[in-house]
Amino acid sequence: MADVKDKISEKGGKKTESMKGKVISYCFMAICVAVLIHGSVNLFKVLNNYRIADELYSDTVDEFVSMSDDAAGKQMIADGSVDSQGGDQSSAAQSVTVQSEESSKQSNSKRPGSVNFKKLREINPDVIGWIYIGGANVNYPIVEGKNNDYYLHRDYRKKSLFAGSIFADYRNSRDFSDWNTVIYGHNMNNGSMFGRLSRLSKKSVYSSDPYIWIYTPQGTYCYEISAVFQTDSGSYVYTIFKKYGKDYTNWVKKINRHTLSGLNKLPSDEDSRCITLSTCTGRTNKRTVVIAKLVGQQ
Repeated sequence: MADVKDKISEKGGKKTESMKGKVISYCFMAICVAVLIHGSVNLFKVLNNYRIADELYSDTVDEFVSMSDDAAGKQMIADGSVDSQGGDQSSAAQSVTVQSEESSKQSNSKRPGSVNFKKLREINPDVIGWIYIGGANVNYPIVEGKNNDYYLHRDYRKKSLFAGSIFADYRNSRDFSDWNTVIYGHNMNNGSMFGRLSRLSKKSVYSSDPYIWIYTPQGTYCYEISAVFQTDSGSYVYTIFKKYGKDYTNWVKKINRHTLSGLNKLPSDEDSRCITLSTCTGRTNKRTVVIAKLVGQQ
């Protein structure tokens, strides 16, 4: 009888252990399924955010911008309105034209010919310009808020959008008259917004098209890329200059240490103007910046 009881007890113990094993296995499977569902939901949200932003800004280009082959560069030359910064006016104009035509042939892309700022500013008076960079697939309106947080996750219509807007530093003058105008944008994983800025450090890209075009209600500005590098979020690069002086010339000297091979250094004369484009890198407190000098305006 004792043996029978022992066998029954042993079988009961094995059953209990087996049930515990099944419960643990089911719990583990349930956790895996929950993690998978959670990950899938998050992925859907991310992809949906990208889709919404891409559709919005694509529709914005269609609605407010007239695209044409190299319109900005050719129109500037046709009008004879390219002003050389620290060089011969005719040679600078010719350089812009040749480089622009060559980049258009290589990329088969179009530049904005005109931007309807009247309608854009009826939607939002904070719209101060439009930025186009052929080498980085940038074609967006520029806004400027009362601080540098407002448009981080709002579109140019002031509506919630994860990708946010391309926006100028709130400390800058809205007419791009400062000696350094800082412009921010998110580094989106799908390459939108400022997600392709780092490409501008590749010689194959900047040698074919080293220009950044900014359109404003006052006129069109052509900037030539000089430097692309990584820096800290609190770097000297983000200094805003409201007047010309020694601080600005010292700033230019520091930037010129990063000038890309084959490109011109920044001028430090009183008539020079620069823009600084900035985006995150995925590393805490590290930013990719692009510094460009004004070489033409209409």
